Amino acid sequence: MAEALAVFSALKSAVLLDVSSIKIHFDNQTLIKVIKNKLFDKEIYGVVCDIQILSALFVDCSFASIHRVENCKADANC
Repeated sequence: MAEALAVFSALKSAVLLDVSSIKIHFDNQTLIKVIKNKLFDKEIYGVVCDIQILSALFVDCSFASIHRVENCKADANC
């Protein structure tokens, strides 16, 4: 849930800053699949719907998976 809320917050901030293109990298492949409608997760359904609505406001918006080791600074594990 925390990562979904972080993605939502990032998209919301980008919309407010009038960003037209965004690529969000994170290490949660399950969340990427849920956002791209390949899975259903009732616990984060509302947040994912909000993410999908916000992502439609961009000219280009994509979500990419990275290895957890590449994301250690964001996870504060370095």
